[in-house]
Amino acid sequence: MNKDVVLRIRGLYEEWIRDDATSLEKDTIFQDLLSYTKDVQKDICGKCIPCRDGIPIIRNFIEKFEAGTATREDLQTIEDYVANLRSSLCSVGIDYGKSMEVVLRNNFNEFHKKAK
Repeated sequence: MNKDVVLRIRGLYEEWIRDDATSLEKDTIFQDLLSYTKDVQKDICGKCIPCRDGIPIIRNFIEKFEAGTATREDLQTIEDYVANLRSSLCSVGIDYGKSMEVVLRNNFNEFHKKAK
């Protein structure tokens, strides 16, 4: 796991507060998100549904975007799962959800381009 990628994504929320145009590297966005999500999955306690079930599902959608097989419906669904993380019982799900909300907002065009 590239520690620099994790720090960049985790810091994205704070950067977004200062600069709404913050985005990830276009060439590696999906690989970076997949790496970040795998790292977050290690910290899931399994006590609440939003994290336990939602984060692995989000990971599957990121894999679809990386492979170029995602649809526009997948984009809407990933947004719904990310929003659902607000109801997480721990900071792992809440922080991941906040970070992903910023990633989706600031990199929407990259997601939209990959969706068929």
